[in-house]
Amino acid sequence: MMPAGTLDQERAEPGAPWAGSQVLLFFSLFFLIQFLAAQIALSPADGLEGLKKNEEFVAAARDEIGNECELMLDCWMAFDVEYTVRLAERLRPYGLKWLEECL
Repeated sequence: MMPAGTLDQERAEPGAPWAGSQVLLFFSLFFLIQFLAAQIALSPADGLEGLKKNEEFVAAARDEIGNECELMLDCWMAFDVEYTVRLAERLRPYGLKWLEECL
C-alpha cells in the first residue's frame, strides 16, 4: 500500500506531469518536512544558532534529494526582514527554488 500523498507511478499515464519520480519524491519529502517542521521552526529569537540549524536542515535536505530536484522552504511567516536576508544569503549555495512566506 502506498503512503498517503504519493501517486501510483505504475498507473500514471505516460507523459503525465505526475509520472516522474521527482514528483513522487517531492510528495514524500513534503509530508516528511511538514511532520518535521514543528521541530525545526527556528526564528530570529534563536539567533546565530537558529541560522546555523536552519542551514544544516536545508543542507541535509539537498544532500538527500541531490541537485536534480527542486528544493523549496516554507518559513511559516516566522522571520523578520534581517533574519530573512541573512538566511537567504546562507542558503544561496543550496540552490533553493524559493523561500515561502518569510515575513
